Amino acid sequence: MVRTVTAIRNRLGECPVWSPEAQKLYWMDLLEPALYACEPGGRFARWPMPEYLGGLALRRKGGLVLGMQSRIAAFTPETGALEDLFVFRETGEAVRFNDGKCDCRGRFLIGNMKDPDIAADGELVANRKVGAGSVFVLEPDLTFRLLEDGYTIPNGFAWDADYSTLYLADSHENAVYAYDYDREAGTIARKRTFASAGQMPGVPDGACMDEEGCLWSARNGGGCLVRYRPDGTVDRTLTLPVSLPTSVAFGGRSMDTLFVTTASQGLSREAIAEQPLAGALLAVDAGVKGAAVAMFAG
Repeated sequence: MVRTVTAIRNRLGECPVWSPEAQKLYWMDLLEPALYACEPGGRFARWPMPEYLGGLALRRKGGLVLGMQSRIAAFTPETGALEDLFVFRETGEAVRFNDGKCDCRGRFLIGNMKDPDIAADGELVANRKVGAGSVFVLEPDLTFRLLEDGYTIPNGFAWDADYSTLYLADSHENAVYAYDYDREAGTIARKRTFASAGQMPGVPDGACMDEEGCLWSARNGGGCLVRYRPDGTVDRTLTLPVSLPTSVAFGGRSMDTLFVTTASQGLSREAIAEQPLAGALLAVDAGVKGAAVAMFAG
């Protein structure tokens, strides 16, 4: 069963994160740009942001950590205050942060990509530089370091239950990769393909794990969610009433609701008329529970 959570229609909804403490779901519209929060009853809040967004995590000290176009910042919802944690400066190329999540030691892993051109009307123009994106780590002490390069659109950060395996997709390559993950050092090794494109529609976008060790991947452009078993085989495919699901997160009081962010960006008027829920925040009864995500320790 798929249901609509709010009447909001995002241009590019992304990065859903459930807060067990606040009993709220936070998510972003990357292009608006704005941060949103929604309670189970449907009440929501919105905070406009000064630049394009990408990457969202809870913070142990309270509040959130936001990946933005040029920086990573701490955000306090109660006051609306933004505090820079790291400012990314790279000359000659426009860059922006993309998807990101925290590991069990409170590090914030976040993807970075060469930004496509942005037209005057705010529309994205597909002009990304292939292989020019990277994955970085923001340590709790605010040290910032490179973890991996060679990506174009890094997406779908997720770990297995003991944080010994990191899953990471490249939407451009239409593949989900797995790495051995050293949770004490925050390092990776032995990159391998976990799930390749095959005959699956769309490309892998955001992802999350359930309590049975399966990876849920939003298939952007494919109008579905795919549940992968730990060996990378497809367990099942869940069709959605929209073509552009962007990310997923378990939440709700019992952690048994799968929230799905979606997009309307790039769809024609005819396509939007055919899928009126494009850009909506959806909720799915997936028949399995998820675990609370880790928080930033800085």
